Amino acid sequence: MNTLVQPAIAALEDSKSWQPAADWTLLQGRDVEVHDFEGTVDQGRVDSVTADGTILWLLQVGAYPRRIIQKTP
Repeated sequence: MNTLVQPAIAALEDSKSWQPAADWTLLQGRDVEVHDFEGTVDQGRVDSVTADGTILWLLQVGAYPRRIIQKTP
């Protein structure tokens, strides 16, 4: 399943609070939530990120074990 929304990624920081992440290249291996205008749409661990930080692959538990998320301009 591909997601083409204007996602806001929040990363779980060391302080155990979610913080918005503008630079997706720093998220590999981190636990994140994906938000759109209506709230949280997904969560999981970032498996991989493209070098330009516009696409990430999210590892999940469930029917879809891996999902691609694209940052829209």
